[in-house]
Amino acid sequence: MTKMEIHNLGKAPAPFGNKIRIMLIFLLQLILSCNSQKTNDGILSKEILYGEWALVDGEHQVNYPNIEFFADSSAILYSQADTIYRFTFFIRNDSLYLTDINGKKYVSRIRKLSSTTVIFDGIADVKKKQTYEKQ
Repeated sequence: MTKMEIHNLGKAPAPFGNKIRIMLIFLLQLILSCNSQKTNDGILSKEILYGEWALVDGEHQVNYPNIEFFADSSAILYSQADTIYRFTFFIRNDSLYLTDINGKKYVSRIRKLSSTTVIFDGIADVKKKQTYEKQ
């Protein structure tokens, strides 16, 4: 082989090289996006939310002194006025996303989530910090 042929071989594109590289990058992004989200306090996983939660020091609050999350991605927020609010939910990044039966959406930042405590920067239409303990 001549020097020119050897030089041109080094510059020749590898068949499928870019496509494989793009597919690997896409696969890596997909895997990373499926993992639970992390915060300073730990991992945010909707499975940790499953169950009944009671508002700490919430005896004077009419809306949402108790909430319940289910494995089918539904949630019930109770009020002291015997009203039940039904939602679907999911967690993305550091926030809880609720959608009511009319399609209205609420986003509540999660400050902390553990197996015993969840702290929201408000939930649904409540605008102040809410701390719940698992029942």
